[in-house]
Amino acid sequence: MTIRLARFEPMSPEVEPAMLDNLRCRFRAALQAQEGFVSAYWARADDGSWISFSLWESREAMDQGGREANVVPLRPHQRSELIPSPTSAELYEVVERG
Repeated sequence: MTIRLARFEPMSPEVEPAMLDNLRCRFRAALQAQEGFVSAYWARADDGSWISFSLWESREAMDQGGREANVVPLRPHQRSELIPSPTSAELYEVVERG
């Protein structure tokens, strides 16, 4: 199993609602439709920064699923310039599971 941990800088009052709308209306469903996807979480820190944490059956599934989820078209009301990309992303191989 592979974990992807992505970090996002604090977002402006205009960007954060657009990011959440994208997540809730488009991207979460696009991820869930991918083979090898297990789960994902998005969290906001007190300083306004965000992380996304996703769990995949394999790195190959993560690579393929991420590509396919990202090409799902935006909804008509969404603007790509308001959907942030992570400032960093790290990959971890799961070695133990509880």
